Amino acid sequence: MSSLPEPSAMDLASLIVSKTCHDIISPVGASSSAMEMWATANDESTREVAQTLMQKSSAQAVHKLAFVRIAYGAYGDVGGDVDLGEAKEAAEPYINDDRTTLTWNLERLIVPKTVAKLVLGVLALTKDSIPRGGSITLDGSDLTGKAQLVVRGEAQKVIIPQGAEDALSMRFADGIHVRNVHLYHLIKVAEAVGVRIEPDMGDSSITFKTVAV
Repeated sequence: MSSLPEPSAMDLASLIVSKTCHDIISPVGASSSAMEMWATANDESTREVAQTLMQKSSAQAVHKLAFVRIAYGAYGDVGGDVDLGEAKEAAEPYINDDRTTLTWNLERLIVPKTVAKLVLGVLALTKDSIPRGGSITLDGSDLTGKAQLVVRGEAQKVIIPQGAEDALSMRFADGIHVRNVHLYHLIKVAEAVGVRIEPDMGDSSITFKTVAV
């Protein structure tokens, strides 16, 4: 197995911030455009469209921020434990949208932060694997130890995101950059929990399992 590259703490923090900004800027920009539309509208119907867009875009931004706060951030103090129910509360509005639904079958427990980050990271990877929407089901056991997760995505179009297979096999030939830093972070979190992540893709489904190492 190839050894992982080791970016400096400063570089890794910078890349995570860049990734987060990339994810957040779209709904924030859409909300800003909607505000401008509302301010310059000459009729009530246009204002209603703008208001709907502002509400939707603002909600998306809040949901993404709540998700990445746990998935990538310290979420309070570094280390320690987190209520898995709070991770669920962050995950459901992030995953659930007009095209995708999440079924969360994990027991509500106090777990190490690394486990909560692992859960959210694998969920995000699964959502990225069904870009046109579908359903995601999350199951797991031993959540206070070497978390055994099974995350299954089902959709008409299933694809492993670019770079994910290499990352899950510990291959980062092009180094760590903003397009794969979330995968690197996920691998390091899995290492901290004591598991590896294995993908299994079919014609209309993809499953990511964690396996103890």
